Amino acid sequence: MLDPLSSVLSLLNPRSALTTRLELGGDWCLAFPAYEGIKFNVIQQGQCWLQVEGIDEPMQLQAGDGYLLTDGRPYKLYNRPRLIPRDARALLSEIDEGVVSCGGHEVIVLRGKFTFDQTHSPLLLEALDPVIRLPAAHASVIQWTLQQLWQEVRHPGPGTALTVDHLSHLMLIHGLRAFLEQGGTPSANWLNALADSHIGPVLNQMHAHPAMPWTLDLLASHASMSRTRFTEHFKKLVGVPPLTYLLRWRIRLGMRLLRRSTYSVARIAEELGYESDSAFSQAFRRETGLSPLRYRKAPRVELQTQPAPLAPASKAA
Repeated sequence: MLDPLSSVLSLLNPRSALTTRLELGGDWCLAFPAYEGIKFNVIQQGQCWLQVEGIDEPMQLQAGDGYLLTDGRPYKLYNRPRLIPRDARALLSEIDEGVVSCGGHEVIVLRGKFTFDQTHSPLLLEALDPVIRLPAAHASVIQWTLQQLWQEVRHPGPGTALTVDHLSHLMLIHGLRAFLEQGGTPSANWLNALADSHIGPVLNQMHAHPAMPWTLDLLASHASMSRTRFTEHFKKLVGVPPLTYLLRWRIRLGMRLLRRSTYSVARIAEELGYESDSAFSQAFRRETGLSPLRYRKAPRVELQTQPAPLAPASKAA
């Protein structure tokens, strides 16, 4: 039985964990371009500053500190203010066995990156702050994980692919747990709602049993609330009514099955709790603008439409 976070991560198919060790000395300022996915950095040694585009206050970082970057904004790392930035891409092109060196090793940064299935990545990325600081307990786990990943990249052996996959998922989950422990974002979304004592259990049930014939009364009973209070509370925390959320989650699962399985549309409809394939097809077309068969056959590059988000996005600056 998958909890909501696990089921969303499974849908996103995290991949391409890139791990490097950045060794820096002297006075330096590196400018990093826009990116996709999530970046993980841990300061293993020394201290420096992080400045993310659009965020006024830089973040001071010391050995043991870590952070996540989630929304693709360009950013700078530096150890002295007001230095002329150097394009980090030129430096990173000089990587040697996973190590990038520049002037010494007074500061050592372990770096990792995740990319996701682009169709579904907004489910997670739009629920996160642009920068998430990692407290020591989580940063230490992520630092250990990054070190293990770095060793696997440098010295691959039997089972490396599976090792990298499992370590990467561990790192990502700890980063997201740190975010939730810090209170999430002020916006309404499914990720924040997981911590609520009433709505969290309902989301668990929806994600674990999406094919159940859910009704508002049944969902409200799992929340131990009246139907009216439950509907209001769910919409306040998640951003959409309960049955709208359930519909959109089912459609996301249908998209995955259409792409990753050979199931017929009728079987997918049954797997997702629809009484007929026509009912599923109508719901799928409303949410995506395409019929299930057209979605399955269309090359990814031709898919311009995005399914409706589980809840409205509201990024913090």
